Amino acid sequence: MRKLSLLIIPLLFVTTFESNAQSNNIAQIWEMVPIFGHAGMVEDALKEHVLWRNAHGDTWNWDVFQVVTGENYNTFYARSGSHTWADFDSYNLEGASEHFQATVQPHLQSVSNSISAGDTTNVYFPPDGEFNLLTVVSYDVIGSKRIALTDALGKFSEALRKRGTSFYHAFYWTVAGGDGTNDLTGVFPADTWADFEDPDPNIMQIMMEEYGEEAMGIFEAFTSAVRNERTMILLHRKDLSSDTVE
Repeated sequence: MRKLSLLIIPLLFVTTFESNAQSNNIAQIWEMVPIFGHAGMVEDALKEHVLWRNAHGDTWNWDVFQVVTGENYNTFYARSGSHTWADFDSYNLEGASEHFQATVQPHLQSVSNSISAGDTTNVYFPPDGEFNLLTVVSYDVIGSKRIALTDALGKFSEALRKRGTSFYHAFYWTVAGGDGTNDLTGVFPADTWADFEDPDPNIMQIMMEEYGEEAMGIFEAFTSAVRNERTMILLHRKDLSSDTVE
């Protein structure tokens, strides 16, 4: 499978990831967990809410995702990215909170949000930015080993970009919200399920070819800096996202 987490390295997402200026790498992510049996109702309510936001001049674009594989199956995420911190000062869609509470909230077991900062260096996404599926791995990073992990991550990303492989990836750090165990998130896009097939050469082979004996030390630096990880696959619900909902 095309992701670091299944190959010795044990990943809000979206049409484009912030590979532009550092000041535009902030994103807000909402996590919505449906009441058991209410996933279909959440879909209908989200569509109604997104159409309402569009009709009332929402200036932020929201991409919606649904977990199709993972312990939090059927959880929905809504993400708006490519923002600066200052954007939060000027963003206010009057009546949006009330409309959400009236339409979507009744079908939710829980709702929470977080703010993330995209890694603008270690990012390698398809030129057209299109995808249907995302493998997402959340890493619980040991604080004292964060620098070593970041250095190792840079070497992985550099090797994959240099080789022009299809190991597309992006990473972001949670900077507000979360439960304290989701420090770093890696995102690996795919168009179809077949794209998850482990290609030849795989990541280990590429790293060995690029770094020789140093490759194992790079793997060790990354894995030893992670306490735990959670993996899931998300479906990009374009039919519920701001710019494509009808």
